[in-house]
Amino acid sequence: MEKFLEDPNLILLNDSSPTKHNIANENLTAINLSILSIASTIIAPHIEWNTLPEYNSSDHWSINIQLFH
Repeated sequence: MEKFLEDPNLILLNDSSPTKHNIANENLTAINLSILSIASTIIAPHIEWNTLPEYNSSDHWSINIQLFH
């Protein structure tokens, strides 16, 4: 995955916040990734990425992506 994300044609939106909570061992990870292609560089600065604070019957937090113009 790290090699994949080194591609200069991709933009990772994640802000390093955890997206998954492993209840068994209490680990928090950022396993869910939001990726844009370089063609989206025009909109990338206008995007806000964050996780929502509540669970939705899953051990993953929902991801909220908003586009501001």
